[in-house]
Amino acid sequence: MALATSGDGKAEQVALSIDQMTSPDRADLLSTRSVYSSDGLRETDEYGPLHQVTLTSTLAAGTGGTDLAAGTEVPARQYTANGAVTLTGWVG
Repeated sequence: MALATSGDGKAEQVALSIDQMTSPDRADLLSTRSVYSSDGLRETDEYGPLHQVTLTSTLAAGTGGTDLAAGTEVPARQYTANGAVTLTGWVG
């Protein structure tokens, strides 16, 4: 999908708000990325591929922002830090 220039792949890029990025930047966001300790022996973080998720409850906005209602689809990545899994949003 990172290399798509038309069709379903391009539509998915638009939905994920990555259609204006370079192919290498899109590929990075669409892949699983592991981060290791400075000695290279221990994985400290892992970022899953960017994908669409559906909010199960309202996501409150910060100051001056707009809340997102439950049922809204947003781009997000799974993030694991030292074994604790969370889902992180991504704003393009």
